[in-house]
Amino acid sequence: MDVADPGGPDVSVVVATFRTGAPLLDLVDSLARQTIGTDRLELVTVDDGSGDDTPDVLRALAADRPWMTVAEIPNSGWPCRPRNVGTDLARGRWVLYMDHDDRLWSQALEAMVSAGDRAGADVVIGKEVRTGGRTIGLEAFRSSTDDAHVTRDHAFEVLTPHRMYRHAFLDEHGVRFEESLRRLEDVHLLAAAEVHAPTTAVVADLACYQWVIHGENSSLRHPDPVEYFDAARRVLDEVDRWPHPEEVRDDARRVLLRALVLNRASPSGLPAWDEEYRRAFFAEARRLTRERLPASLDAGLGAHDRLRAALVRRGDLDLLVALGTPRRIPTTRPHVAAVEAADGRLRVTVTVRLLQGDGADLVLRRRGDRLLLRPDPLVPDDLATVLDVAAEFDAARVDLLLVERSTNAEWFQPAEVGTRLVEGPDGPVWEATLVADVDPATARAGHPVVPGRWDLRLHTHLAGIDSRVLVRLDEDLALPAPLRQGPMTTAAYRTAGGRMALHVTRTRPPGPSRSRRARVRLLAGRVRRRLRLRLR
Repeated sequence: MDVADPGGPDVSVVVATFRTGAPLLDLVDSLARQTIGTDRLELVTVDDGSGDDTPDVLRALAADRPWMTVAEIPNSGWPCRPRNVGTDLARGRWVLYMDHDDRLWSQALEAMVSAGDRAGADVVIGKEVRTGGRTIGLEAFRSSTDDAHVTRDHAFEVLTPHRMYRHAFLDEHGVRFEESLRRLEDVHLLAAAEVHAPTTAVVADLACYQWVIHGENSSLRHPDPVEYFDAARRVLDEVDRWPHPEEVRDDARRVLLRALVLNRASPSGLPAWDEEYRRAFFAEARRLTRERLPASLDAGLGAHDRLRAALVRRGDLDLLVALGTPRRIPTTRPHVAAVEAADGRLRVTVTVRLLQGDGADLVLRRRGDRLLLRPDPLVPDDLATVLDVAAEFDAARVDLLLVERSTNAEWFQPAEVGTRLVEGPDGPVWEATLVADVDPATARAGHPVVPGRWDLRLHTHLAGIDSRVLVRLDEDLALPAPLRQGPMTTAAYRTAGGRMALHVTRTRPPGPSRSRRARVRLLAGRVRRRLRLRLR
């Protein structure tokens, strides 16, 4: 068994701090509640020269927490240096990197350490939940595995640093955060670790890491375009070194092409930025694409992404921005066709179509043996061929997600899916019907749901269109009576916004009434008095 310190803990949680404030208290509290026990963990905080009272707060917290270590360094300007210092100070067999404003679910460390030890893994990815935004790399958490493939199992799509590494693996290969980077340092670490072909375990049956999104997250600020894409080149340098077949490296390059370039054409990206910054960012994105992400990669993209990639390569920023506005981005609007209760489960039937951004059906166009996404009138005719989706229907993914409203934790539900082309007056339209069994006793990857409000979200991935939309519920659709399983009651209902949701409550077994309890106390008093009289 690997041991970083023979007398040390199982896991060291390394946190870089900088003018952290109150959120750090939530992080510390979440560690104190870990079921693994504080005798098997340590928190190593390294303050990056905050220049305020953050170090004092850290020392005060550590005063009555022997499992907490506090270190300070001069300001380096980014989390890389403090994380590396924390890694060198860590005594645990495992090292987990956390941001200073995030939290862990109570069973996270126990589950991740257990999975890593069982699998003999070098890296463990615990189910990550992005509260306040869309979770990145959701597909990686479809099921737990002891040996996740870097691309086939979508592990590389979880482009965050919140992984647990075997300390001996980090030390043996000298894997550390690249301190010269001010952007994409976390993605660089993932790519650098993969150079050494680690065994990666995934914990998907328990929510582990809660990534809290708010306005102060540094990852949400506009990066300097030159610095950002220079960092992207450093990431690609590491991908080039992977000891995998070229098709695996190409899959990773496509992940980066989508994440770093194409997804920037979403409504909150290029269309929302001021003109000067937008053009500077696009120029650097196009330069990177032409230098390091060849057009041969585009064949492995969905049609919608192929179109965006073609526009980047030809330098058509204006059209890319125009197609990135909400009314022009393809979407879905799933609705519940039927709900029935049987055998303690809710059987939910959902239908969904591809739509244009304005809500009209996204009509397909036949051209010989090709089936094209009908291009926007703004798209030049010579780009229509990249919109051929005839070969993409078999790869479509449609999933019903049960979503805990308070945390945004999403759980895949078992379902059967059928797809078809529906002929309309203007041409065929793609449609899918999903039938899912939602069992409150097992809906969280084999675990029961907990009391609270739960939403239904349909995840549709087709032709480069990735849609996660709450499911609508028609007003005239009858809902079944609540399900009762032991003390738990699950009731389907229609939200004020016309969506389907579940309300889960726990019923306490009835106790004796107040008058009955009073009679019991009175009788007990009489018995005690009689005993005293007999003992005199």
